[in-house]
Amino acid sequence: MSLSLWGSPSDLLDPLLFDSPALRLLERRSIDPSLSRISTWQPRTDISETEKEYKISVEIPGAKKDDLTVELVGNNQLQISGKVEQEKKEKDEVHYRYERVFGSFQRSFTLPEDANPETIKGDYNNGVLKVLVQKRPKEKRASSSKRIELS
Repeated sequence: MSLSLWGSPSDLLDPLLFDSPALRLLERRSIDPSLSRISTWQPRTDISETEKEYKISVEIPGAKKDDLTVELVGNNQLQISGKVEQEKKEKDEVHYRYERVFGSFQRSFTLPEDANPETIKGDYNNGVLKVLVQKRPKEKRASSSKRIELS
């Protein structure tokens, strides 16, 4: 008998028919590509674009601003990481249901060529991290091709 891995338990089920908090919790747990450890969770993320900027919104309820990090790795990798700490349990307290997720997370995004990494701004408010990246003006964008003069 052999074991095989899959990306997410919900891959096996139709998400429209079997959407539940338990499946969403399982979906948040994913196996690290190195297979050396199980990563805890990944916050839900929305990415949108306007004519002038890119906007990344990340839901991180319960996180403290000091526990979040947004950094540019290389020229075009935006990395968002942090942790959400579990509340301390009282000795006599009995939990019947626990749907919130706690622990560390890390998300990485490749910025498009027209993104200007020097203009990255972030704001964390009411459990939502918003990261804005301005686009370069069209005349300053790197062209995808360049003619090389031969000598």
